[in-house]
Amino acid sequence: MLLAGVGCWVRHKLVQTSEWVQVYSDGAYVGMVPNDESVLASIRRLALGHDVSISLQPVHTLVPKSYDWSAVCTLPTPATAILADGRPLVYTRDAAAAQLVLDEVRHALWPEAAGDATGRFREDVSLRPVTVSVTQVVSAGAAVEEILYPRAIPLVKGIENRSGGLPPVQMLQTAAAMAESREGGARQLETSGLRKGVPSPAGDRDAGRALHPLLQLDVTVIQQHSLRVPFTVRYQDDARLPAGDSKVVQRGKVGRVLETLRLRYVNGQLQDTQVVARRTTTESRPEIRLRGTNEAEASSTWQWPVSSHVVTSGFGERILGGQ
Repeated sequence: MLLAGVGCWVRHKLVQTSEWVQVYSDGAYVGMVPNDESVLASIRRLALGHDVSISLQPVHTLVPKSYDWSAVCTLPTPATAILADGRPLVYTRDAAAAQLVLDEVRHALWPEAAGDATGRFREDVSLRPVTVSVTQVVSAGAAVEEILYPRAIPLVKGIENRSGGLPPVQMLQTAAAMAESREGGARQLETSGLRKGVPSPAGDRDAGRALHPLLQLDVTVIQQHSLRVPFTVRYQDDARLPAGDSKVVQRGKVGRVLETLRLRYVNGQLQDTQVVARRTTTESRPEIRLRGTNEAEASSTWQWPVSSHVVTSGFGERILGGQ
């Protein structure tokens, strides 16, 4: 009698249960999905595109109708979010990758101007550990590109199926394909290497994307310049000198001024320049010249009245030298 009751209970459970597949990502249990080959193929493709090791184990179990298995299809994974004023910008693999992204963005937006510089992001930038779909986690190179050249439409939209039914396979495949495309662009950016200045978007398809960073970098640069101060020329009338003559009685001396400037940049673009200090390091000295005013006295400059040195007169030729 007891064995018969147990048999009925087992048969009842088999009728109520269905075929599912347990999903493990990098050894960690993620959840279960229906044993549908199209769903499993999409999961395998996502894992391959994101270099995630998965294990799929078929089971026959009872699953509540309210169970949201669609989230499992996106392979939830631990990540680090980069936030600006509490709003997530990108998701990276870990905190070290997120810090590298911020360093590279700061480097790209930093101005080339020489001098003592200080800078900070205008937004409140922070890092936060999260668990998101593997399709949302990008490499450091791709994250830098997404912050510098944001897209009008997100690369991958969240895959949601609140009804508990089978999510469209095409949606899963599209997410996988777009993820692979994004990672391909990231690999291209990382291969070429980030250069000083703003890197161009990776891939010909994104060449037209304009630079509109999601983060605003304010930088203040203090510069000092030594400027040349030319001397002035002062004239003093002197009746002892014939009119038109001049004589330097004091040589002029060039001075130097040390000027301190404050330059303000936003995302590498100069916004304004202010002179905050001026200090004379070498005093200039004027040049003083005497200017002749004596009209009665001939000028000290003498010229031959003829084009040659031979002078003729009524008394005969005269040759230079008295001969």
